Amino acid sequence: LVGGATCILVPQFNVKTYAELLKKKKPHIIPGVPTLFEALLRADNLEGADLSFLKGVFCGGDSLSIELKKKVDDFLTAHNAAVQIRQGYGLTECVTASCLTPKDYHRPGSIGVPFPDTYYQICRPGTTEEVDANVEGEICLTGPSVMLEYVDNPEETANTLRRHADNRLWLHTGDLGKMDEDGFVYFSQRIKRMIVTSGYNVYPGQLENVIDGHEKVLLSCVIGVKDPYKMQRVKAFVVLKPGIEPSEEVRAELMAYCKEHIAKYAMPTEIEFRAELPTTLVGKVAILAVIVIHLLFDLEYFLGISLGYENPVFQFVKQYGGVVFVVLSGTCVTLGSRSVRRGLIVFGCAMAVTLVTYGMVWLGLDGGSIVVKFGVLHLL
Repeated sequence: LVGGATCILVPQFNVKTYAELLKKKKPHIIPGVPTLFEALLRADNLEGADLSFLKGVFCGGDSLSIELKKKVDDFLTAHNAAVQIRQGYGLTECVTASCLTPKDYHRPGSIGVPFPDTYYQICRPGTTEEVDANVEGEICLTGPSVMLEYVDNPEETANTLRRHADNRLWLHTGDLGKMDEDGFVYFSQRIKRMIVTSGYNVYPGQLENVIDGHEKVLLSCVIGVKDPYKMQRVKAFVVLKPGIEPSEEVRAELMAYCKEHIAKYAMPTEIEFRAELPTTLVGKVAILAVIVIHLLFDLEYFLGISLGYENPVFQFVKQYGGVVFVVLSGTCVTLGSRSVRRGLIVFGCAMAVTLVTYGMVWLGLDGGSIVVKFGVLHLL
């Protein structure tokens, strides 16, 4: 923006409208999360499109599997783009990106090298002790973009910002990774996502890399589910490529493929096919929502009734859950307000904005900006 660039905002992602924007506006740079690029791979209206105008394609916000990167690079090449997707890493506490893959040079699985004046260190989890090159630990960083503190939360600030032996203040990210001898950083997984099964540590991202490498798989998500014997067992949710129908034969093929490439203790005990995976507002795979889907199917089995993700009731909640939330929260605001009149005004405004938003979506228009403004107003 400082250099005079134009920023095209896309408040609500839709693969069809996004693809049309690419062809119409011809942007030089597109940033996004992995699921955005996964969606572009199956965008019908990009068939035969010329993307030679692209000068930079950047991915962040979530782990980009080696296989998905390869698929996106092949897609870009097939559409005349002279660039490859470049992966970066960052977090809110250091003002977004702090590490990026160098142009025209990458190492498989790497998120790149730190920005100038930013330093990375891999430490033994829970300590300030630096580990050797290529040894996995917690990613820590320091530099001019690191935050001062969490406002009014000194305890969390002390847990996150720690002074090391070099007397620098380092940000402990809560992410697992490693660094090679040349300073290239590799992201493994959020520490909290790690699965412990039969005493072994299993990293979902590594398994997703393997599963995504199968020729029939578009996207996967691996979670740990409770097991009375192993503590946790591995379950994989898989989205197949367009034109490939889920079947027991495909499931058996995937299980055989996993046995060839995954250690026995880390093998998925179950593979569930999905038409799509739930995502957050910024397009990341919503891990918590995936876990909820698993719990729903467990409940379905226990009760002997249909509560599945494809169930019409579940789909209604997915589509109109926001309206239900507004009604319930608006009612609470009204009842809990010191002024009933003020509460009724807030509730009325909330209902009006919601109806307008859903009306725009129903007509095929973009109501995303209204959703954002309404969300902020409603929280206030």
